[in-house]
Amino acid sequence: MFTQPKGQTLTAEQAVALDDEFFGSRPLAHMAARIASLLTSADVPAAGQSNRLATCIAGLGAGHESDAASFTDADRDLHVATEAFAARHHAAETLVRLYHALAVAPSPAGAPRCVWSALCDGPTQTATLVDQASAHLSSDDGHATFWKLVLPASAAQTSPPDEANTTALNVMAAWLQRAMLLLLPSEPIDLNAAYNKIKHGMAVRARNDLLAIFTKNGPDPDETMSLSALTGSGTHSLIDGLSVAHLSRPRAAGRKQGLEMTTLNLPPAALLAETWMLARTHAAMFHIAAERHFAGRRTAPHPAPEPLLGPTPDELLGDPVVGIRHPVTTPPGGGAPDRQPGIALRTSFIPLVIHFDQKSTATVVDG
Repeated sequence: MFTQPKGQTLTAEQAVALDDEFFGSRPLAHMAARIASLLTSADVPAAGQSNRLATCIAGLGAGHESDAASFTDADRDLHVATEAFAARHHAAETLVRLYHALAVAPSPAGAPRCVWSALCDGPTQTATLVDQASAHLSSDDGHATFWKLVLPASAAQTSPPDEANTTALNVMAAWLQRAMLLLLPSEPIDLNAAYNKIKHGMAVRARNDLLAIFTKNGPDPDETMSLSALTGSGTHSLIDGLSVAHLSRPRAAGRKQGLEMTTLNLPPAALLAETWMLARTHAAMFHIAAERHFAGRRTAPHPAPEPLLGPTPDELLGDPVVGIRHPVTTPPGGGAPDRQPGIALRTSFIPLVIHFDQKSTATVVDG
């Protein structure tokens, strides 16, 4: 448990001991348990959960038990949705950082290779992490050696290449690329900023009552609007139900922008399915690294996960509306914002021209 420092760099024995500890963990089991706990929470009525909370805080004394029942089923659903968003981002960063540690990070001069210390000393800025990882993955060397990170050595001995291995390789490469895209700032919509706002102080507004819909039908002369005009044919839903909004100050055109409001859809099932695929890709990479670390020794890594044969991000996700964005203030240097308001789909961005002088209001009526 206790170690004695023997210099500014790791000794060979320390490097082995550290990775013995690191590769003894079960990251896929952790993420599976996290996903399952969110799904379980979504199925339990708030009343039952508040009773358990009251029991937990009973030892704090009077004045706490009544507050344990202060949340409703709607509050619980919002919690599950925001936690699912955070879990997906956590899984994405975990995958990219492991790839960086295994494929990109150089060994310190004169020091032995240690995956755990490479993870510790990796880039602190997410943008730097993604830039370096993406550049390596797209390089000739990165392309030629990626299979060694996610497939067993026996995969290279099959000729012609095994179809299942080829499929798994392509699926996992696609999910690694998806993980990098999730971590990229600003374009077309800053998911990383949203994650940071949730992680650092919960500076967001989650809600379950916001609808944003495109429709060809306008309000009636009496300033009412039929509900069917918002749900029938010819309508397109942008924000539908569970969502989270945050403020950020992005950069564009080489300068800092003003405040920007972003509202994201939060579909828990889709977010958790994506989390699982990112975690499975990480699990394959983690297992191969552990297998290589323990090679020739009595200690063996935890059993390998099943081959990941699909789906790819395109197959799982399609091209839904991710969210909408719009400027709130102009840039601090003056002039108009350089980022247009618009709708972000998973694979594209649709800019909008909004005529604020032509807005109208209406009361939605059932019909």
